[in-house]
Amino acid sequence: MKLIVCDSCRDILALHNAWQHCSCKMIGGKYLDGRVAKIEVEDRGQARVLGVPNALIDGDEREVTAWVFRWNDPVLQVWERGTLLFDSPERRRIHARSAEMPSPEYLE
Repeated sequence: MKLIVCDSCRDILALHNAWQHCSCKMIGGKYLDGRVAKIEVEDRGQARVLGVPNALIDGDEREVTAWVFRWNDPVLQVWERGTLLFDSPERRRIHARSAEMPSPEYLE
């Protein structure tokens, strides 16, 4: 299981199949399948993606070891704001109107 962690607003959210993002919109993400996650991040230095064993969620474990994913890990598809997604004025308008984060075609 993957958790997104924001240092700015202190939110910690579990990833699901639908977009989740922290209160301040610094980081967001969703699962593309059961393993690979798509992550949008404002500043990589202010956010992290943590992994925890699924046994924790199932209630089989009370204490587990968590790990921090590197931004270039193959199970993460990461894009930062200010790069390809927001280079287009149309993309910025779509994102501003949308409650759900837009999905760039190059990550599909």
